[in-house]
Amino acid sequence: MRQKAQEVRQLQGQMTLTELDRKHSELLEKLTQANAATLGEMRSLTKEVKTEVADLRKGLQGQIDTHRTETMRLTKELADMRERQEKM
Repeated sequence: MRQKAQEVRQLQGQMTLTELDRKHSELLEKLTQANAATLGEMRSLTKEVKTEVADLRKGLQGQIDTHRTETMRLTKELADMRERQEKM
C-alpha cells in the first residue's frame, strides 16, 4: 500500500485529475477490502478466545466443585474421628 501511495505521489505531476481520482478510488477500495478482511479475522479470533475462556472456566469450576466436595467429606471424616477419640 505504501509503495502504491508513493507511486501515486510520483505520478501526481504527470496525471490528470481524473486519473488521480481513479487511482485514489482504487487505493481506497483495496484499503477497504484489507480492513474488512482484518476485521473478519479479528471477529473470528475473538470468538475463538471467548469459547476457549468459557471452556477453561467450566473446567476450573469443575475442579473447584470437586475440591469443595472432597473438603466437605474430609471435614466430616475428621469430625467423626474427633467424636470417636473423645468417646475413647
